[in-house]
Amino acid sequence: MIRSYLMSSMLIFALIQSVSAQETTQTETPKTEAVETETPKTTETPKTTETPKTNDLVATSDLMAVKQKQEFEKTQRLEKLRYEHLWIAYALIWLAIFVFIWKTWQKSVAQDQKIAELAQKISQFEQKSKKES
Repeated sequence: MIRSYLMSSMLIFALIQSVSAQETTQTETPKTEAVETETPKTTETPKTTETPKTNDLVATSDLMAVKQKQEFEKTQRLEKLRYEHLWIAYALIWLAIFVFIWKTWQKSVAQDQKIAELAQKISQFEQKSKKES
């Protein structure tokens, strides 16, 4: 009986491993490509002798770089959190499986004890009936 429980737990373990292997192959993270930033195009205005301020362009490119960095960090945090939830889910599944197996084993031991007690009582009644006859 214990052998069947072990076999079923091994089967469940194999199924979970195959599912997790499929998930990792399906959700491989794509390589991030460098994003080319273009300077904002300005609408044509009457030509004047003013030149665009380089400080504004530098500030704009710095802001874009900061935003890209923040987006990348956000993506990394979310991905890490996703994998942490996956481990927690697998741990809870295995905990539930082992609790089920343990409870079933305890019930089977209790049933075996009851069966042994009943067999002993039956044999006692048989002996009493043989003595009386």
